[in-house]
Amino acid sequence: MKNVSKWGGAFLGIVLFLGILILPQVEQTFAPNTANIQDTTDAVWYAIVTLTTVGYGDYYPVSKPGYVIGIIFVLSSLGVLGVLIGKVTDLFTEYREKRRLGYYGTDFEDHVIIIGWDGFSQRVTERLVTADVRAVVVTNEREEVESIYSDFDSEDVFVLYTDYEKYDLLDLTNIESASEVFLNRTSDTDTLITLLNLSDQFTDLDLHYVARIQNDELRPAFNIDGVRAQPVMTFEVASALIASHIFEPDVAAFGKDLISSAVQDDDYEIQQYRVTSQSEWAGATYGELFWELYDQHQILGLGLSKRRNEHEERQLLELPSDEVSVESGDYAILIVNGDTVEAARQEFGSTEGL
Repeated sequence: MKNVSKWGGAFLGIVLFLGILILPQVEQTFAPNTANIQDTTDAVWYAIVTLTTVGYGDYYPVSKPGYVIGIIFVLSSLGVLGVLIGKVTDLFTEYREKRRLGYYGTDFEDHVIIIGWDGFSQRVTERLVTADVRAVVVTNEREEVESIYSDFDSEDVFVLYTDYEKYDLLDLTNIESASEVFLNRTSDTDTLITLLNLSDQFTDLDLHYVARIQNDELRPAFNIDGVRAQPVMTFEVASALIASHIFEPDVAAFGKDLISSAVQDDDYEIQQYRVTSQSEWAGATYGELFWELYDQHQILGLGLSKRRNEHEERQLLELPSDEVSVESGDYAILIVNGDTVEAARQEFGSTEGL
């Protein structure tokens, strides 16, 4: 169909060009005294106003052969306009489609890149969006693009449709500004291969990877020198909750609430907040932080995550003693609810998360 349109437009263009050359000669031959199309310039002007359907009427054929050429001009102009309008429409459609598929990239920063889409990564994305964290989803299923955009706002989630092996296209995800990369391939082997290729492709970026795995025996394979990768088994969390449902139903219900999002005032959730150099808690003790947050906002402290080295590897201190110092770069682990989450953000001057 595109070839027909292409050749049709070329044919009509040739017809118009020949008409422009012939029309002045025809008019001078058959109506030398009344012709107002005297030369090629007049014919070009007549062709333009005819093509654009303006029709000023200042130039027009007056001879019968000129009428025939004029009719050809009118019909050809309609065809050329149809071809031009169709081409412009195709260009806009192509642009919108490429934009929808992510081929013009995103300017997201401090976002999470999710490679692989299924029900689990959808729940992860929902949790990220609730926490005001933007996500970029990379999928190799075209129909999933529309499904994702129907569930999430494009201001929160960007989708890139591509083969998972085309690692160079990940530049479109603004990967150099990403905070995390979550690998959620269908098999552990695919996940490991993706991790190895990404670490090789982006050696100059200090990326942190979270990899969802299904076989715990493969966990050591993800301990790659120079690569910050954290394998996570969803089965571990699920089995713990199921066991609690069996013999500790109240604990299970509470645990389920704590890993859900604190949206309503009575929703409780575990969150972490970074202690910045400008924070009043930098240089304080954990005891001071714990009791101040509890007395002022009824926010309960659970622990402290301290940075162990320059690679942001951290040590989690669960319920540390009051004397432990709080330093810039540490993370406070807190239990908040929908009513106190804003107070936590104001206390630390940041949103939850890394």
